Amino acid sequence: MTNDIRPAYNGSGTEVVDSLTPATDIPAGRLAAVADWHSQSSKRARRHAAIASKLREVARMIANDNRVQP
Repeated sequence: MTNDIRPAYNGSGTEVVDSLTPATDIPAGRLAAVADWHSQSSKRARRHAAIASKLREVARMIANDNRVQP
């Protein structure tokens, strides 16, 4: 039997959204819906709040970009 010891996790916890930008071409409404889901989670609340915040930030940028276009 081997004893696999994994190194401690040192990530931000938000890697899934860290590189998200309006250029990813995801509808703002979908990002907002996913953000709402993350806001309702009580498990790992700080991580989910950070993810929801990033999703809402990008959704606002997309919405603002769409208003400016002719």
